[in-house]
Amino acid sequence: MKNIFYSLFMLVAAFAMVSCDDDIDGTGTLPTFNDLELSPSTCYPEDSVAITVTFQEKGKDYYFYEQNITCDDGRILYRNKNHTSSLPTKVKFAAPSKPGRYTITFNSKISYTIGKVLFDVPQEAKATLLVITPNTDEDEN
Repeated sequence: MKNIFYSLFMLVAAFAMVSCDDDIDGTGTLPTFNDLELSPSTCYPEDSVAITVTFQEKGKDYYFYEQNITCDDGRILYRNKNHTSSLPTKVKFAAPSKPGRYTITFNSKISYTIGKVLFDVPQEAKATLLVITPNTDEDEN
C-alpha cells in the first residue's frame, strides 16, 4: 500500500514539475514611478508631512525586495525589506528642524519572477520639500 501512495505522489510531483511555466526567455518589466507626492510640500520646521509613491507604469512579473525613502539630511524615513508588489503610501514623518530645501528620495530593488534577470534597480522618484521659517511678525504685535 505504501508503494502505491509513494508512486502516486511521485507521479503527481513529476506532473507538477513538468507543468510549471518557468518562462526563461520571458521578460519582466521594470516599473516606473511618478515623482513622490508630499503633503504638504511646503511646511514649517518639524511639521508632519505625508509621502505617497505612485506608479507611472506598473511593470510586470517582479516584486520589490527592498524599498527606501530617505531625506538628504541623512534620515531614513521608511524602509521595507519584505517581498511586496505594492508601493508605500501615506508614510508620515516630521519635517527637518532647520529651514531649507530638502530632497526626498524613493529607491527600490526588485527581483523578476520570470526571465533571466534576477535583480534590477529602477530609477528613483524624488520630490522637494521646502521648510520655511515661521512668520514672527505676528508675535511682535
